[in-house]
Amino acid sequence: MTYNIITPRAPQVVIEQAALAQLQQDLNRRIADLERLRMSIETLAAVNEPTRFTAAAMALCNQLAAKWKATRASVGLLKGRYVKLAAMSHTEKFTRQMQLVQDIEGAMEECLDQDVEVLFPSSPTATYVARTTETLATRHGPSAVLALPLRRGGEVVAVVLLERKADAPFAGDEIEMLRLTCDMATPRILDLYHTDKWAGAKALAASRRGLAVLVGPKHTWAKGIAVAVCAFLVFAIFVHGTHRVDASFTLEATDQASLHAPWDGYIKSVRVNVGDWVLSEKTEAQLKELGDLCGPMGNPFDFKCFSSELATLDVSTLKTKLASELAEEASYLKQRDIARNTDGKTADAQVYQAKADEARARANGTQYEIDQAVIRSPIDGVVFSGDWYHKIGVLVSPKDAAMFEVGQPATLRAELSVPSDQILYLKLGQNGTLATTAYPGIHMPFHVDRINPAAEVAEHHGTYKIRVTLDKPADAWMRPGMEGQAKVDIDKRTYAWLWTNRLVNWVRMKLWM
Repeated sequence: MTYNIITPRAPQVVIEQAALAQLQQDLNRRIADLERLRMSIETLAAVNEPTRFTAAAMALCNQLAAKWKATRASVGLLKGRYVKLAAMSHTEKFTRQMQLVQDIEGAMEECLDQDVEVLFPSSPTATYVARTTETLATRHGPSAVLALPLRRGGEVVAVVLLERKADAPFAGDEIEMLRLTCDMATPRILDLYHTDKWAGAKALAASRRGLAVLVGPKHTWAKGIAVAVCAFLVFAIFVHGTHRVDASFTLEATDQASLHAPWDGYIKSVRVNVGDWVLSEKTEAQLKELGDLCGPMGNPFDFKCFSSELATLDVSTLKTKLASELAEEASYLKQRDIARNTDGKTADAQVYQAKADEARARANGTQYEIDQAVIRSPIDGVVFSGDWYHKIGVLVSPKDAAMFEVGQPATLRAELSVPSDQILYLKLGQNGTLATTAYPGIHMPFHVDRINPAAEVAEHHGTYKIRVTLDKPADAWMRPGMEGQAKVDIDKRTYAWLWTNRLVNWVRMKLWM
């Protein structure tokens, strides 16, 4: 009897054989991948050799057709909105009027529009459209067709289309290898396409690309800002505005009198306060002839009585001095009379007469000072300044500031302070407007009346005083001493000049240009 003994090594042999078979399959797959990689490298080497676009595109088509056993390989480039055939394997000349060329370009546009690889015959689960590709395959076949989009910067810029016999459709690994080959060859083809042109064509193409970027749908904010900047520059360069000189101003009365103390003395009485209406001596005399000085008088200041007298200085010392001088005169006159009545005293009489005349002259001077003790207004108007109503007995002097300022509030003018770098633009008769700080919304028109020839230096800056006259009577709310801002109209200049002229002048001064 014979026994078959199965050793435990048999299962191990089966496992090793299966592993060996798997290794053999992996080796075969890697050999196939290396072969396809070799084909891709050889294709890329053939494309890199030519220095002209047409030759490189033709080399790509021929290599694709030869390496992948295609009956025809074509390359089309995006020009504007359409794909145009650039090269075809084993064909040097072709025209777009050929039906074949039109069908190939249609299949390429179908691939480009969908931005996806189009394969015919397609899989039942395919989601792309292949109608034009099917037309190409059936009309010039039957054949199998593969269209591959070539991308640069994420955008489709060209399409490669391969055709071969219908009984040899493109497999998945072949499509993958073709995709790799096309991606490797795309930079070279496109670089030659853009550089292999004469200078005019290059400039035109660059301009076209720039315009495409400018009017295209991308970079909306950047384009909006660029358009806004361009519009601003056009406005600043070509649109003209009014050139105005800005200056601060102070209102002052046209008819105004400053009254000082006539001599060093003490205030005895004050008749008026700031804001009171006063009369001139002439007007006071005329009204005295008519009767009472009290009443409304038809003016905007509601006071009961009116006078030209503003204040009175104490003259008690002057009266004592006057009495002494008069007494001295009388004494000299008496001695003169005695000398005249005495023989041989004629010369003495003349001396006494001279001394009497001298005393009279001093008395007349003292009397004049007494008469000047009453400070009167030389004009009709309102007391602008002079708050002495509660300062009885205060010592005043002609060297001090004016005791009273009297003027007409309805007849005002303005004195502008114009910077020295703007004075050259001003001329007599120019018009402008001013607005006070108190009422900035009310603009008063004026014209330039006088330009002071010399500048006044204050805080290391020179300013010129410009006197202007208001074109219409002052409003009731306007008062002397009010300040604000004035603008003098000069001429018409571009806004670019208006906005930059001071800066340009400053730079020119710094650079000494």
